[in-house]
Amino acid sequence: MVFMNQKMVNVLDKKTSADNKERADVIIKDILENTILKNDWLLYDKDKKIQKSTISAQWAKETFSDFVGYEATVNEIRYDKKDFSDINFFYLVNKLSNELETKFHRKIVLYLSLHATDVDIRFHTFRPIENDWLSENLDSYDNPILCMKQLH
Repeated sequence: MVFMNQKMVNVLDKKTSADNKERADVIIKDILENTILKNDWLLYDKDKKIQKSTISAQWAKETFSDFVGYEATVNEIRYDKKDFSDINFFYLVNKLSNELETKFHRKIVLYLSLHATDVDIRFHTFRPIENDWLSENLDSYDNPILCMKQLH
């Protein structure tokens, strides 16, 4: 299911029809190829530093308060906003979420947020015993945000 704040609704209302699936697929492929499963965490590891490091669950919880916070922080992937001018956000988040769920056999919560000059994609494993990374009230945030969360 897709959730978004009013700021994202306003952006999408003004956005011209965009459907560059090739560019979206390149981004999706990059994220899929560089995401690993380590200690039950999904982590974007483009530089291959995380897979070589030792990370304790205790450290992650103490530093980030929970595993959701750790995953969402590590999985901050930023792109130049100009690269997203002709990408359909719904296509991107839906396909990326489905591909991550299929590859790693877990439910995913995925966020796409817009900033002044870049687009931020973050994701984490859905953990029923932990809160999602962002509040359910997306309107409490200043940036346009789209959230994809599979509720099946």
